[in-house]
Order: sequence, then structure tokens, then C-alpha cells
Amino acid sequence: MRAALVLYYLGGLRVAEVAEALEIPQGTVKARLARGRVALAGLLADTAGTEGWEMTHA
Repeated sequence: MRAALVLYYLGGLRVAEVAEALEIPQGTVKARLARGRVALAGLLADTAGTEGWEMTHA
């Protein structure tokens, strides 16, 4: 999951390019990106709560 997130968001690759780089189907890349976003949001929310920050949703 991490590799897909890094390649997509930090590497600037398209879904098809990530799929090719990781040798997995595009649907798998999309699923990993979705799961990664949920996991990252949870980690950020946990950190915000620990630090006393207020979370707002746009």
C-alpha cells in the first residue's frame, strides 16, 4: 500500500504508471490508494487528538 501511495502522490505517477511499476492491475492500485487514504486519515486524526488539535472536515 505504501509504495502505491508514494509513487502516486509523491512521485506524480498516474494509476497506470504505478500499476506498471509495481506489476499489479490498475484496480489493485486504486484499491490500495483508497485504503491508504483511509489509513492516513486515521493516523492524522490520532495524532491530532494526541496533540490536542481540532479536526475539521472540508
